[in-house]
Amino acid sequence: MVFQYTDRASKKTKNMKLENKKQSFSVAVNFALIIVALIILLAVYYITDLITLKGVDYVLWGLLVVVLLLYKFGGFYYLLVEEKKQVLDIKYYGLFPLGRSFKRLSIPVDALDRIEVKEGVGGMFSRLVLYQKSGTGVAKYPAIGLAAMRASMRRELKAKLTALSGK
Repeated sequence: MVFQYTDRASKKTKNMKLENKKQSFSVAVNFALIIVALIILLAVYYITDLITLKGVDYVLWGLLVVVLLLYKFGGFYYLLVEEKKQVLDIKYYGLFPLGRSFKRLSIPVDALDRIEVKEGVGGMFSRLVLYQKSGTGVAKYPAIGLAAMRASMRRELKAKLTALSGK
């Protein structure tokens, strides 16, 4: 999101944007490391003579499936929010590498009705929902996952979008 501030040195108004590039990169790397570690553990289990330990492979396979499902459906998105010429522009895509689609929302600021940030457990499954005024009522946009954002950034995003919507 483009927020204006005055640079003290040049006395000029500058713009800022809100994105979670660093956080989303670290989330993607962490998930990749966990998945690779689980695959290596499974390979070591099957290659060596640890077959006598019954049930370990089921636990490892279960953990791998849970981690993959959490990564896919946990709301982990890269998010870039800007305001350009009175238009709120949100670009986002899921961090899960398979079936990735790049999406964009453009909403005129004066048509933005309200926003909701639905908090999940410990930040997991947190979602941003935007509402736009239309000719026949209020349109609700699909939720955007905020799990790859820090809590402080989610609070800042909520505050700035709430101020922008006027509600």
